[in-house]
Formats: sequence, structure tokens, C-alpha cells
Amino acid sequence: MRRLVLRCVILCLIGCSALRADTITLTPLKDNTLFSDPNGGTSNGSGDAVFAGRIGAMGGGWLQRAVLAFDIATNIPHGSTITSVAFTLNLITTVSGNQTVTMHRLLADWGEGASAGFGGKGVPAQPDDATWLYRFFPGSPWATPGGDYIATASASKIVGSALIPYAWTSTPALVADVQGWVNDPSTNFGWLIHGNEAVLKSSKKFASREFSDPAKWPNLVVEFTPPPPCAPDIAPSGGNGTVNVDDLLAVINSWGACPVPPVPGSCPADIAPDSGGDGTVNVDDLLKVINGWGACP
Repeated sequence: MRRLVLRCVILCLIGCSALRADTITLTPLKDNTLFSDPNGGTSNGSGDAVFAGRIGAMGGGWLQRAVLAFDIATNIPHGSTITSVAFTLNLITTVSGNQTVTMHRLLADWGEGASAGFGGKGVPAQPDDATWLYRFFPGSPWATPGGDYIATASASKIVGSALIPYAWTSTPALVADVQGWVNDPSTNFGWLIHGNEAVLKSSKKFASREFSDPAKWPNLVVEFTPPPPCAPDIAPSGGNGTVNVDDLLAVINSWGACPVPPVPGSCPADIAPDSGGDGTVNVDDLLKVINGWGACP
């Protein structure tokens, strides 16, 4: 009966622990705007805004594409499962009405330099700025002018004329983007924000990470289930690199007080509250195994 009860408790705890999720809000590691200057010498790396769309004829009808990247690897543990993603930009200026603005996963790294302008035509690029032609000005060109990115949008949003936050909420593709970056941080180059480039004066101006009000900075809200910590791997004798049913049974089969006086190695299942145990194999040891379920690091 005791063993049956313990098994029921284990199943309950495993099911409950699977529901645990964490949420984190990130601001960009870097952001910039690509302006379709045919010479590739225009940027806005440290400016207070990023742009998406197309400016008017007086500005040459240039296209604008924002690029943003977030530090996923430092903030979300490797092995986590991403469950939802929401990306938000604050619109601060517009001369147009409703425009479709899409997000696309970038395929190459790029830079944010010291260029800082206020208008929709940008300013002369500085070293390591991303531009229409260069990932890192004045060298390292994009494979395709205007940025290397996945043509299929990860998310889409209608951005109107109201100066409010606009959120691109969780889509399967958006979740897959972040999950991919968790699994392989070397592929994290962020997103390109693409506006309506078919018509003049469709430009949207959003607050960047350098904007004066931090409350309006771009942000990425990610909900994820972290990987379980690795409990001591105690079974079979000495462990096998995975915390699994063998370790659970080792705890159950050793349930109760350890030998007194203790004999070194005679009570390997006594692993909680710390590595030295507390002299009794009990629910604390059971929970330590359950919370560490899976392959050890």
C-alpha cells in the first residue's frame, strides 16, 4: 500500500511540475534601420527610432526596414520549451493610416554603430552599422541588398495611426523562431520588420531602445518551461547519466531512516535537503529526484 501511494504521489508531482512556466520580458540587445540608399552609406544605429515602410517622394521614396535582436541565450536556459511569444513596438510618429507590418527571421548577423539621426532618411553610417548593402559598414555585405531574411513572415500586424503600442502576438512561426534560438544560439540574428513598401508615405516610426522613455522601448515577452535541474543521479549504483525511474525506485526502496550510526555509502538515496542528506529517506529526496528528471548536464 505504501508503495502504491508513493507512486500516485510521484505521478501527481510529475504532472504538476510539467505545468510550471516562467515569463521574461527582454529589451533589444541592438536595433537599427536599413535605408535603401543605393550607396549603402546610411544608417541610424544609435538613433531614438526604427522605421518600417517607405518615405515620400521628397525623401527620394527610400525604403526602410527595421532590424532588432534580443539576447535569448543569456536569459532563457538552454533546453527550455517556448510556449508563447509577444513582440511589441511603440508607434511614435506616422503620416499614414493602416499598414501591414510583418516580422521576418534574419539569416545573418548585423551591427549597431554610433550613427544617430531623427528623420526617416537616416544619417551617414558609422563603423559596424547595418545599412542596405552592408551587415557591418563599410564591409561584410549582405548576400541580398536590404537584408538576408526568411521571405515568409513569422507574424503580421496592422499598424494604424494611433500612437500606441502594437503587439505581434504568439504565432507558431514566432514561437519556432525563439525556440530555434534557444536550441542553437549561433542562429540568433533577430528579426527584420517589413512595412508597406509598395506606396509612398507608408512609413511607421517606432521607439528604439535609445528612446528617452524606457517604457516605450521595444520588448519581447517570452513564456517558457525551463528544463528541470539535475538531481543526484543515484541509480543504478553510481548513476547512469539520467535521472529516471531507477532513481525513483532507489528512493522508494530505501524509504525511512538511514542506518545509525551511518555507514559511508550505505544510504545513497538520502540526497536532500543537501548532498549530505538529513539521515532519512523521505519526500524531500523524492522531490529532488522528480525535479531533476531527465538527462544530467
